[in-house]
Amino acid sequence: MAERAALEELVKLQGERVRGLKQQKASAELIEEEVAKLLKLKAQLGPDESKQKFVLKTPKALEEKIRTTETQVLVASAQKKLLEERLKLVSELWDAGIKAELLYKKNPKLLNQLQYCEEAGIPLVAIIGEQELKDGVIKLRSVTSREEVDVRREDLVEEIKRRTGQPLCIC
Repeated sequence: MAERAALEELVKLQGERVRGLKQQKASAELIEEEVAKLLKLKAQLGPDESKQKFVLKTPKALEEKIRTTETQVLVASAQKKLLEERLKLVSELWDAGIKAELLYKKNPKLLNQLQYCEEAGIPLVAIIGEQELKDGVIKLRSVTSREEVDVRREDLVEEIKRRTGQPLCIC
């Protein structure tokens, strides 16, 4: 009986540790490890303990991101006064059958545009800047990996289609 009481105390302490880690927003891996320890302790208590309510919430970091749009690319600008260029590029992408959009603000901040992509689940960002216009390139950024590559403007449609798994046009 004393052994069971000690085990119940360990379960209680481990449960408090898991709750504390969740409140501290610890890494998903650490929370997972501690939850696994808690479940092992609970299993040692035996099947009669299943009557007690035990709720385990999934850490937000492990939840799958749900896309709220079909948009594949957001056309963004790094500086002010590039609305016309953004409109030209989004029009080119639409003509090529790529689902693209842009923020309808005249001069949105780049950080706001990138955050919008993360929230909506848009996988790619085509970034136009003054230097990119001079060089004839578009900076293509993967939202999840944050990897950026310069792509020649004439190759942009093919690169986007390759990254999004769309069939390439052999015209």
